[in-house]
Amino acid sequence: MEQSNDAYAVQATAYALMAHIEHNGMGLDQETKIQRDAMMRWLNNERNFIGGMASTQDTLIAMEALFEYTQVDPNRNVYNMLIKMETSSTPTWSTYFSLSKTNYTIMQSSYIPQGFTYGTIGVQAVGVGRSMMQLTTTVHVEYPWLLKKTVDEIQFFELTAENIRFTGRNASIMEMTPCVRWVYTERSQQSGLTVLEIDLPTGFVIMNHTLQDYVRSKQVPNLKRAEMYYNKVVFYFSHVDTSRTCVKFRADRWYPVGNGTIQHRYRVYDYYEPGMHNTSIWTTYNHFILNICYVCGSYQCPYSNATDNDNSPSVNGADNSPSVNGADVLKATCTCVALVLGFLMKRFIVRIH
Repeated sequence: MEQSNDAYAVQATAYALMAHIEHNGMGLDQETKIQRDAMMRWLNNERNFIGGMASTQDTLIAMEALFEYTQVDPNRNVYNMLIKMETSSTPTWSTYFSLSKTNYTIMQSSYIPQGFTYGTIGVQAVGVGRSMMQLTTTVHVEYPWLLKKTVDEIQFFELTAENIRFTGRNASIMEMTPCVRWVYTERSQQSGLTVLEIDLPTGFVIMNHTLQDYVRSKQVPNLKRAEMYYNKVVFYFSHVDTSRTCVKFRADRWYPVGNGTIQHRYRVYDYYEPGMHNTSIWTTYNHFILNICYVCGSYQCPYSNATDNDNSPSVNGADNSPSVNGADVLKATCTCVALVLGFLMKRFIVRIH
């Protein structure tokens, strides 16, 4: 979604399409068909890569409007299509999509072979019906100024990440305090339902019951819900005004991952109008320089050779040296116990004689 009012535009167009169908019915005359088809095509063009629209509410209304459209589409009784997709970068690769009255509501997808994502994509379709082919691409960037902005480039929210620090053995505990503030006062003095999403470094987890306890504590009055899913922590606010609203959380490393990604995305947006957003990047260079032997604990990497504490990197002042090798500790403990037992048995034998 490019514009700041895409979700509202989707809702308005969906209502207009349903009103048009209610008033004109099948309307087989040319002008009615042109108007109806134009609204249908625009709604489909606003879909994202999973078939939805900008937000939950406008998606539900748009789906209802598109369903109403199918009921007056004269082609619905003979719907049967076969679509072939091929790419110039991989001449030996192609894939087919079959659409009929039994499966036309099911989204079908395919992936172009990795390493060959260049050139052109050819699509051939035969049969009767309507379908939409959509190509989705992802680009990873290193700096905030490379992030894609809305076309109008209006700043709706102020977004900052403060007090990012890693502590504990091998920087295994992460603490962060992101803050948001509503700045688009030309529109209103506060936002609507607001969502804050923070991508976590791979391997870090925060329990949902911990987040729920944080919400119930009322430390942040307008915080209504918090959860973690898909390696991100999400906070829901009833609104955000011109004063700073900050949340504080802690995540712990549950899975050892070395040389992690440096850049992580975090964003704040209006739930009902995601086009009103602010997206930025926060960095964890200190995790990028930790190799797997520094990340692992003693029981997780028992044969790791990285046991020299003097050569381990320091992250934000934390003690990031790897734990003592578990195999060596076990061996040394067994040896010590054997020596003690041997000494005691020798003393006992001497006393008997």
